[in-house]
Amino acid sequence: MTGNRFGARRLLPLFLIPIGLAVYLYALRAPFVYDDRMYITDNLQIKNLWNFANLSGTRYLGFLSFALNYRFSGLTPFDFHLVNVVIHIVNSYLVFELVNCLFDALSLKGFIVPSKNNKPHLSAAAGFGVALVFLVHPIQTQAVTYVTQRFTSLAVLFYLASIVFYVKARLRAASGGSGYGGAWGLVMYAASIISAVFAMKTKEISFTLPFAITMCEVMFFSAGSGGHKRFIRLIPFYFLLLIIPLTLLAQGAAQYGSSIDDITDELRKLQLSEASELSRVEYFLTEFSVIVTYIRLLFAPIGQSIDYYYPFSKSFFEVRVYLPFFALLALLLSALYVLRRSYASKNSFGALYSFGIFWFFLTLSVESSVIPIQDAIFEHRVYLPSVGFITAFAGVVFYASSKALQWLGRLVNPVAVGAVFLVLAALPLSVAAFERNFIWTDEFLLLGDAIAKNPLKARLYYARGIVNIYAEMNRP
Repeated sequence: MTGNRFGARRLLPLFLIPIGLAVYLYALRAPFVYDDRMYITDNLQIKNLWNFANLSGTRYLGFLSFALNYRFSGLTPFDFHLVNVVIHIVNSYLVFELVNCLFDALSLKGFIVPSKNNKPHLSAAAGFGVALVFLVHPIQTQAVTYVTQRFTSLAVLFYLASIVFYVKARLRAASGGSGYGGAWGLVMYAASIISAVFAMKTKEISFTLPFAITMCEVMFFSAGSGGHKRFIRLIPFYFLLLIIPLTLLAQGAAQYGSSIDDITDELRKLQLSEASELSRVEYFLTEFSVIVTYIRLLFAPIGQSIDYYYPFSKSFFEVRVYLPFFALLALLLSALYVLRRSYASKNSFGALYSFGIFWFFLTLSVESSVIPIQDAIFEHRVYLPSVGFITAFAGVVFYASSKALQWLGRLVNPVAVGAVFLVLAALPLSVAAFERNFIWTDEFLLLGDAIAKNPLKARLYYARGIVNIYAEMNRP
């Protein structure tokens, strides 16, 4: 049984590599576009590794990765894109591991999980289905093909790694290991903390990580006789919450030129000055419809754009505010209801659904709440939240499969049916992502596509003008 289990968990993730490379084949041919000039091609800071002696900057590791790219291959777009694609494939593997670890944790709590009844490979199949949809979904293209958004994908890599390491450490402790689960459990716990630090030093979206780890602890592990110990394990992660605000304060007090993150700092100041005209209430109200747009793109990735024209809402009583609000409230309440029912019936699919919905809202909270940002919507902002939403969707698929098969009187395992459904769903998503990546191979095509979909977005015309200027300058 153990051999079967680990055979499937080792074999299935290998398929993510060729699939990811095939879907992102066009991405490897894409040029630098849009903000890539500011962050990469025209950024003198990344062209000298000595600039990184100063460890300050909220996006230090993201810039360091650009500098290492430049050190080994210069400004060759292919190499930058290849690193982004590899990061995305690694993230899909971490999603696979996360789902499997959650099933393992639920099994220890007495839940009915796919790995029981001598069918351990089914947990791996479930994890593979979730990871595959995450890998090939077109909504991810902006976080992967847009080189600058390595800040997002790399932060998510460390974010997911931290959670996976934490859950693995807790599994070792919960299954009989003393204290932190023995030596290996302690190593994994330390790796979780280190990954969390790296995430915090890559992008500000990582601020929610301690809360995500707490959610995993509370939902998937029993308190046991020493309930206070579970919270002692969490204390170091909450101390890490100081990293981002203290770094921002230090940047604000420092002189320009003292940090590798100067470009981000200057851009943040510009965005804050522009966003200062926007109230927190207006931004918050607008984000209800933005989140519904994200959900619509997750179900039907039609009309994708590198930039969106999205007017801000002024009142809760606008239709585009209160309808999304009640829809999102219903979604959140459904997660609470299903969680309560799943714990009563020991149904792992319900727990998976609730966890995914909570993850979705939690990880959106940094960029889609009361903190006003110049732009209301960007596709890369749903990269991390999509992990939760796709997991929740998988929970629904597995549960629906079990009910349908029960009604039909079939003896087929619902997880096997659900996994096949997810793989089949991944086929059209793969084609759509492949075609979306083709648009990224030409900046005129990319901006033209965005202008056609958002004709009132002035910044897109300005960006196209800049591209024309660069084209004239480089014309022989």
